[in-house]
Amino acid sequence: MGGGLVSFGTLLAGLLPAAVIGWLGYRYLYNKTQLMPSKAVLAVMLGVVVAIPAYYIESGISHVVEADMSIWWQAMIVAFFTVAFVEELFKSLVLYVSNYVVPVDEPMDLLAIALLIAMGFAGVENILYSYSKGWEVALFRSLTAVPAHACFAFFAAYFVSMNFPQRKSITPYLQGLLLAWVFHGFYDFFIIQDISEHLMLMALVILVICIYLSMNVYKRVKQTHRVDV
Repeated sequence: MGGGLVSFGTLLAGLLPAAVIGWLGYRYLYNKTQLMPSKAVLAVMLGVVVAIPAYYIESGISHVVEADMSIWWQAMIVAFFTVAFVEELFKSLVLYVSNYVVPVDEPMDLLAIALLIAMGFAGVENILYSYSKGWEVALFRSLTAVPAHACFAFFAAYFVSMNFPQRKSITPYLQGLLLAWVFHGFYDFFIIQDISEHLMLMALVILVICIYLSMNVYKRVKQTHRVDV
């Protein structure tokens, strides 16, 4: 009985933050996009599907390549390539694929699709981390990593949204991938490094910057395409 409650609590701690952010983001953007619920659910499922292979690829690389997180350049390599690049690559690939399985009519739809993909991804990732490292990790990630994934999603979709309706060109996806990767890499570096506990506070600084920039992404897309407030 107790084990069941712990498992349920861990599942809830892992899933709830992504579900809440995804729902609130969808409801807010829905007023601007009218994105159908069926497409929203499909976008979430795309994120769920790619989260599992991304997680195990990261875990596999971590087991094969040993790194000392107290050495800054090794922590940088892990943060930027083992974690950030793998995750953002998978999310960008599925964002591109979404053009064919979740067709959209408005540039704001792309921001909504990217956000929902990221929340599906973050929800599964958080659950996996919760079961492997405990609900405390899930709680911490709910306040940091899940909102960060939402911001990275806006970065990934920014150039595609700005170039709408030419959304099948690969170039804006690569630009978005680069932008999301850089911020994700720095965020992860400050989280995983063992150089100084004080440096972990920089992850919060990065998160605040990302939230500010993602709000500007939304404003730029809205102004460029004259979306009604």
